[in-house]
Amino acid sequence: MQVDFILKFFIYTSLLLNIYIIKSIPINEPNVFYVNDDTNEGQRIGRITHFNNNNNNQPINFKTDHFKAVIVRGNRPPAIYFRLDENTGDLYTRTIIDREVLCLKQYQINKNLNNIQTNLNIDYSQMNYQYRSILSSNSKIINQCKFTFQIALHRIFVSQQLKNDHTMELNYPYLPEFIDIHIIIIDRNDHIPTFQPHSMINLSIPESVPIGTRIQLPLAYDPDSPEFSIQRYELYPITITDFTLYIETKDILYNTNIIQEITGLYLEVKTILDRELCDHYILEVKAYDSSSITNT
Repeated sequence: MQVDFILKFFIYTSLLLNIYIIKSIPINEPNVFYVNDDTNEGQRIGRITHFNNNNNNQPINFKTDHFKAVIVRGNRPPAIYFRLDENTGDLYTRTIIDREVLCLKQYQINKNLNNIQTNLNIDYSQMNYQYRSILSSNSKIINQCKFTFQIALHRIFVSQQLKNDHTMELNYPYLPEFIDIHIIIIDRNDHIPTFQPHSMINLSIPESVPIGTRIQLPLAYDPDSPEFSIQRYELYPITITDFTLYIETKDILYNTNIIQEITGLYLEVKTILDRELCDHYILEVKAYDSSSITNT
């Protein structure tokens, strides 16, 4: 004999909106910029900083020190997502900075690059690859999302100044200096957990199964970073005594913090099932993200 029941999945979540766009930059990291997920196109990120060895190691002034800045390989990811004012050193977003889209795309680029290097049988163990991210089986980014690219800083040589004091003949006799730019994308809780591909499943369980039997259930998917992702599952109605949820977790390192990631979800039999007493169950599983406020 079998006991049939329908397991319905419900999703609980909320959106946590950040009220700032750009985070202040630590003074010891002058060219590290922090940008919020979903920052709009055209948003000013900040001004690049470089120290002039010819001026007591003071920060350069692009106008008075005669410098121009150019993004290296600006037509390729990730530099293509940003725009630089060559006369001021101000950095802007060129497109909407969607963490889940752009960082996953960059991961795929670097994954392909690493595969090529592996196929060439070259030892790159000493190299520090940029933008490396660790993805789980559902393509979830669990590492810090960081874009790194270079800016070439050209010193302008003023060869002649005309009488009107406005027009100058410029050239670039000096080799450029290269500056590493790091842009870290700050995630926010802008996605809801979803059960894919179906929000309802049917299970058939023999009434002879022993207590403690576990039936694996699909996990909900939330592409946000671990701090905003799924934190727990709950089984409803809460008065049910024949079944409970069993959850497997593993510790992951995210932004120097240890976070428990849910890796397995099971329905566990807690009592002896009797089809004559109850031939079906309708249960609900709710997935909660990091916020205490919930939406159905």
